[in-house]
Amino acid sequence: MPTENRWYEFTREKIIILQDNLSGIYYIADKGKIPVYIGKSDTDIRSRLLVHLNNKCCKTQGKYFKVTLAKMFENPEDMEAQAGIIHARKYKKPPICSDKRPLLYHYP
Repeated sequence: MPTENRWYEFTREKIIILQDNLSGIYYIADKGKIPVYIGKSDTDIRSRLLVHLNNKCCKTQGKYFKVTLAKMFENPEDMEAQAGIIHARKYKKPPICSDKRPLLYHYP
């Protein structure tokens, strides 16, 4: 299984190595390893990443991915919101491919 919080190539071969029952958040990043998408999964990060391989924005801009697994009582939705806030503060903008951007992100 890929190591948590380490970047891997955004390819089917790398994604299918993940276990199929992981919950937490995932980042899809461009060639500079700047996230273009931050998502969550309550049950199966691997399936979500495979879906994003067919997403127009993620497919063309996504070159890397990494995961952060939820600990026992962590809520992936809260983790995703916090990651979006951290991203917005660091890069002065939200991830460019987030459908939930207006609901989750409160810009600094």
